[in-house]
Amino acid sequence: MEQKEQLNLKEAAELLGVKYPTLARWCKKREDLPHVKVGKAYRFNRTALLAWANGQDEPQESEVESTVDPSCLEMLKKEAQEAQAHLATVLRKLDMLLDA
Repeated sequence: MEQKEQLNLKEAAELLGVKYPTLARWCKKREDLPHVKVGKAYRFNRTALLAWANGQDEPQESEVESTVDPSCLEMLKKEAQEAQAHLATVLRKLDMLLDA
């Protein structure tokens, strides 16, 4: 049976041997934990997560991209672009408020 490369919070917690509320808390507090947030859900790449758990460097981006479902990768890229555009808008508004 082939293992899933992309994991949800529950699957990642099981892989690491921790309870999922613990892993959710780590996602909020640990910058080194390899994960992405899609909406309100966390997603994990199995290879990157195991490398992190073993104290190794994260795999190269090309290694991770080769294991990511292309449709998921495109969705994540689009969401990142939207977030970047939103951040730029917020920063412009903040600048306007500070200049006023």
